[in-house]
Amino acid sequence: MATHILKGKEAREKILKGVDEIADTAKVTLGPGGRNVFIKKIGQSDLITKDGVTVCESIYPQGQLEAMGADLVKQASRQAWKHAGDGTTTAAILCQAIARAGMDEVEIGRNPTEMKIGMLQAVKDVVAEIKKVSEPIGDDIEKIRHVATISGNNNPEIGDLMADAVKKVTIDGSIVIDNGKGYETTVDTFEGYAFDYGDLQPTSMQFRSKFFGKKTEPLIFVSDYILRGEVSKTGLFNVLLLGKQKFVEDQIKDGNTKMPQWDEMINNPAKHAKDLELLPGHPIVLIVSDIDDAHMRQIVTIADNPMTPVTLLIAPAWGDLRKEMLKDIASITGATFVSEDAGTTLQNVTLDMLGTCDSMVVDKKLCIMYGANGDVTERLNEMESEFALIPEENHSALRERIGRLKGGLAIINVGAKTEVEMNEKKARVDDAVRATRAAIEEGVVVGGGITFANIHEKLNTITASYKDFEFGLVIDEAAWNEEDLNSRIEVITTKEIAFDGERLGGVTDSDIDKGYDIIIASLLSPIRQIILNTGQDPDNIMKQIAMNQILPDKGNTWGYNAKSDKIEDLKVAGILEPAKVLRVALENAYSVASTLMSTECAIFQHIEFK
Repeated sequence: MATHILKGKEAREKILKGVDEIADTAKVTLGPGGRNVFIKKIGQSDLITKDGVTVCESIYPQGQLEAMGADLVKQASRQAWKHAGDGTTTAAILCQAIARAGMDEVEIGRNPTEMKIGMLQAVKDVVAEIKKVSEPIGDDIEKIRHVATISGNNNPEIGDLMADAVKKVTIDGSIVIDNGKGYETTVDTFEGYAFDYGDLQPTSMQFRSKFFGKKTEPLIFVSDYILRGEVSKTGLFNVLLLGKQKFVEDQIKDGNTKMPQWDEMINNPAKHAKDLELLPGHPIVLIVSDIDDAHMRQIVTIADNPMTPVTLLIAPAWGDLRKEMLKDIASITGATFVSEDAGTTLQNVTLDMLGTCDSMVVDKKLCIMYGANGDVTERLNEMESEFALIPEENHSALRERIGRLKGGLAIINVGAKTEVEMNEKKARVDDAVRATRAAIEEGVVVGGGITFANIHEKLNTITASYKDFEFGLVIDEAAWNEEDLNSRIEVITTKEIAFDGERLGGVTDSDIDKGYDIIIASLLSPIRQIILNTGQDPDNIMKQIAMNQILPDKGNTWGYNAKSDKIEDLKVAGILEPAKVLRVALENAYSVASTLMSTECAIFQHIEFK
């Protein structure tokens, strides 16, 4: 296996080729005029989608350096989807624009390290401007409807579904997506708690279906223990016996005088061995951190016996978040969180340490608890205090967990006629759910690319005239003629645009300032692509936008509605998007593109077949 090394321009060009391949494919999906992408993978169902992150994740360029470039763009797109639910294509487009412009400057001798300083300052300034124009969404159902419609590929049905779901469970509620049982998409609401449980070990996947179905008033054991080793075996047996203990105590409570006391049975196992074996067990659900194959076989053997119904679920998430979500589940079910950190062991677990709910439904991906009535007040207070202790990037996940504990539960059952349609529709609904959460967190801005374009106009340091401008216009107020639009256009000057605050290095041609300008210039790439995807000329449309924005009775909320093919007030038209989408898309695009720009050498291995 030989090691290959490419340096300088040759390495950057190959990496940039991979960036172009993935961004050029994803950008055709942007906006109302965007087109679908047909994806076919060996061994998987065909997929037709406009979802940016799905398109990006499906591309694997030939050539290792090209694949490196593509992988970095995927990271930007993936992070945008993870944190904001939308903006995945925008992130790819911005990444391409910044990387290409940055590499061009590096080729003529500019210092990428200095340029990154200017880029970072530009990103901070743009984010500050986004926060200035962002409007809180609160519990405004109409704004939620607009955000979900845009994020769901401009589908009013998805917007209506999200508005209906939020109206029923409030903005603090939990919204999950499931497969519908017919052609129609519906919304069901419950007082409950839902979570996506984790995967069993690959060798144990065949047993998963044994745990599906509905459980009535189950006992719920919650622990961050990993079930492995002999000590865990004895502890697990103790926990499973609690199901039988519950059955015995219920029988005695109901007046069954023939049922022996549980203490007598458990303290004389030789005498009551047969009784214990034949004794039915109350349904018990084990929610644990992980399990090995030996314990898995033990549980499956028990699960095969209808007299002792048991369900095993692996806790959701990973690491510290997994432990926190286990604590959430313990809180809402009234269970004691069994953890080594708390000094509790499996052998010491007693019946009063198990939680319960009215019923539980487990399917292939989701566990839903109905009627869980644990007291979550203390847990919610603890979680609210965590905001000051954790990074801002983790606030979204914390808010979602708080919402699950505080609010109701809405399940969007996505209906479709074919599997291809189902997958595509679920992806759009998922985007809408995530985008709605992002809008609730950081507010909304005017969509259609106009917010970025307006910020470009404000922060652009390059002089511009009416004939050669990209978007930004500067008006000489002294020469303003209220009666004649043509005169207004003629008095647009080429004077420099002033900054709110001190510009890095002044308006110069330094490497730092060039990095700043690259970020600001890239802000026009999304709106130009939205226009291009409708078949219109971006330069012509953007001139029309500028001519409308300078009118006294209009303003900077006017832009191009790609769906109606009109220049209009986008805010009035309901073209809104989460401020967080723009912020996350730009931050991740900068992170990836600045890394690509500063690449000077690439090392990869090549397998030679003889």
